[in-house]
Parts: sequence; structure tokens; C-alpha cells
Amino acid sequence: MRYQEVKLEDVKRIRWEDNPMFLALEGNRVVGSLQIVRGKYFGIARQNHVGELAFSVSREFRGKGLIYALFSYALENVKLRILTAWVDERNIRSQKLLEKLNFTKLGKIDEFMFSLREGIYVNLIFYVGNADEVLRRAKEELKRKANIGSY
Repeated sequence: MRYQEVKLEDVKRIRWEDNPMFLALEGNRVVGSLQIVRGKYFGIARQNHVGELAFSVSREFRGKGLIYALFSYALENVKLRILTAWVDERNIRSQKLLEKLNFTKLGKIDEFMFSLREGIYVNLIFYVGNADEVLRRAKEELKRKANIGSY
């Protein structure tokens, strides 16, 4: 496992301000999350219409539509125009998800992030999307998952 498990106790210690996190819980266990970091671009001239995303779903909940529910709920509750996301080049599932939600791949930076767990530098791919279009696609996918009985 490359990524650290998210625990509810850890989430409760975070100061949220303009960085909301949406959680899917099974009891006290976090099984999915989507965090939005708003307006971080361009220093003091913050761009609050832009949100950078970080998301995860526990292995046993993948493929069931949970990520579409998180995207839908988050984007209905946080008004944004532009979404961005950085994805580890090895994370094909996340790349396919973002592309299914109509994100556009803009580029790759080699050795952009240091992985503490692995002790190596990893390549990241940068994606951008229109928030209204992503919300529309997430709702379509959520509805499709519900219609085939897997959600």
C-alpha cells in the first residue's frame, strides 16, 4: 500500500477553513474522502474559484460508485469553477476516473513529489476540469451505478 490510511481521529484534528473535506464513513472508519483546497494559486491574490482535489476510496469500496457520490456531494456544496488534481503517474485508476469525469491531462512533472513511505521521488500528472461539467458527469455515473444495482 502506497498511501497512508485516513483515520477519523486524524481528520478531527485538522483546521479546515477554506479546505473542506467530505467523508464517507462505515461506523467510525473513513472509507472514502474528497478534500478541496480552495484558492491556493497565485499567492496573496488567491483564486477562490479554483479548487485542488485530493480523493481516496478504500479498496473494498472501489468500483461501487462511492467516489461519484463524494464528487457530487462536494461539488453541490462548494461553489467552484475550475478543479485541479495531481495524480501519481502509477495510479492508473485515478487517471481513468478523472478522464471519465471530463478532466483534461495538462502535463507531467518527473520526480515532483517525495513519497515518504517508499523513500523515492514520484512523477505526477496534472489534470484540470470545469466544475459544472465534472458535477454533471459524476451525477450521470452515480445514476448509472444505481441503475445496475452496484451502488
